Amino acid sequence: MKSLITLSAFVLTVFSKFVMAQSNPQIRFCHQSAGVFIVADTENDQVGLCRFSSAVIGALDLLNYQTTKTPVQSLHSYVDGIQSCEPYGENITITIVQGHTLQVCRFSDGSMIDMLTLLAGREASQNAALNKALKLQ
Repeated sequence: MKSLITLSAFVLTVFSKFVMAQSNPQIRFCHQSAGVFIVADTENDQVGLCRFSSAVIGALDLLNYQTTKTPVQSLHSYVDGIQSCEPYGENITITIVQGHTLQVCRFSDGSMIDMLTLLAGREASQNAALNKALKLQ
């Protein structure tokens, strides 16, 4: 009986995570683009990020880019080959829920991109998975 309860709890947990991922467009678009969805804490909010190998962008930025084809400032800078955060954004530290920190460039429209991703530029091999997700190849 205890095994049946444990199995039922496991199935419900897996099913609820699947349903949540399917109902949240940020998570869904991240996964459909072969990314890994992660949650991070800013100084006063939580944000969704999408990781492609070592490249990290805002999950909402990816969603907007793929659905409206309107590049937010973070992706506009990246696609145009701008490899600097300033003067368009500010360098901030965010905390990934697992306790690690990440340096990101946050732009005035709220979009963000990992500083290492931005500084390396779109030609860097470490950003190949992001380029593929953005259909830049």
